Amino acid sequence: MHAESRTHAELLSELDAMRQHMADLQDLAAEHQQIRAALEETTRLLALSADVGTALAGSDSLRTILQRCAEALVEHLNAALACIWTIGEDDQMLEMQASAGIYLHLDGPHGHVPVGHSEIGLIAQERHPYITHNVLQDTRIRDKAWAERTGLVAFAGYPLTVEDRLVGVMALFTRDAFTATMQEALAWVAGGIALGIDRVCISDALARSLAKIVRMNKSLRQKNAELDEFTYIASHDLQKPLRHLITFSSMLRQDLDEALPERAEKDLHFITEAAEHMRSMVHNLLLLSRTGNAVMHWEQVALDSCVDRAVAALSKTMPISPENIRRDPLPVVYGDQDMLTQLYRHLLENAFKFNHHPQPCVHLTATHQDGRWILSVADNGIGIKPEYHEQIFIPFKRLHGHSEYEGAGIGLSICRKAVERHGGSIWVESQAGQGTQVNFTLDDEPLDHGSLTEW
Repeated sequence: MHAESRTHAELLSELDAMRQHMADLQDLAAEHQQIRAALEETTRLLALSADVGTALAGSDSLRTILQRCAEALVEHLNAALACIWTIGEDDQMLEMQASAGIYLHLDGPHGHVPVGHSEIGLIAQERHPYITHNVLQDTRIRDKAWAERTGLVAFAGYPLTVEDRLVGVMALFTRDAFTATMQEALAWVAGGIALGIDRVCISDALARSLAKIVRMNKSLRQKNAELDEFTYIASHDLQKPLRHLITFSSMLRQDLDEALPERAEKDLHFITEAAEHMRSMVHNLLLLSRTGNAVMHWEQVALDSCVDRAVAALSKTMPISPENIRRDPLPVVYGDQDMLTQLYRHLLENAFKFNHHPQPCVHLTATHQDGRWILSVADNGIGIKPEYHEQIFIPFKRLHGHSEYEGAGIGLSICRKAVERHGGSIWVESQAGQGTQVNFTLDDEPLDHGSLTEW
């Protein structure tokens, strides 16, 4: 009887232990779900920052840049609507420049908003962010019928300011509440967009009024420095969460070990791979920004020397031989030697990378025409379809998958930035399967020594 009683007690004890073990597993699963949700949110915010940074680093029109920013907000934050306004010259009227999501009309009733009117105008007037998670009960939200009909829950509006100057307003409507992390990211994005708007507006003013170029150049250098600082801080600060993302993914994989479900393992692999890719994108974004904003050292530059340096650098990482490169006599031009070396390095790298010919060959030429040099880099590689001739200069625009060719898709963007900073232009001539010829123009001497010194 006593033995049977002990056995019963042991069974009860084991049952209690099993219950505790099940409770621990449930707690672990809940913790895993929270970590996974946090990692997914971090990944989305990192992607948002990268897309906005890429748009702001571009040289497109203001509306194109802001439209890409609005589309990034909708895509990565799952927003129902994202709009961006800029302030008019009289500081009294906001003009919608971009809209993505459920409302796409720039010239509709919200296309022009007086400062101080509606939720958007009040944000411009007060110069403070406004966030609500109950749009149907909030007195500031005017069109509650529209909000209810479209299922909107939350609203966030941010004034876009630079040095206490209002340059616009950014606003979002969502069907879910904003987390604290999302609000911090939105404030950071608003600051970057404000700097981008300010930079574009200053550039436009320079184009309209050459008589004010000296005074405006000083302001442009300052704003470019601010934008460069913004990009640098973005790349620097994003490294830490990216490292944490990779590290904690590895720790989670180690902690769960065999208890890690197969689907969770795939999710962790995807997160880690995405973080590594994001880190590479941030690094290359910084390179593009530096090319566009670095101080140029103007001097007489022998392009043959630039090619020699580019080939020497590439031969350490690629099977490149001088015998595969034919070059006509190259001229001496006026420019920045390091930047021109970087230009030839990227062009030569592409010429050999995208080349399956058994005997790859690259031909460098130079033609003097109308006071300018037309330089060319021609190869016998895979070629490019005509419809992609413009797209290849867009940052991170790839025509091939990472599995086919390595690289971040930033090289030709850097080339275009380098050529434009020398006052030239760059274009491509190619057909699929018939090789590629990249052409660019440079001056053999500066047209205006004084103006170039200013830059």
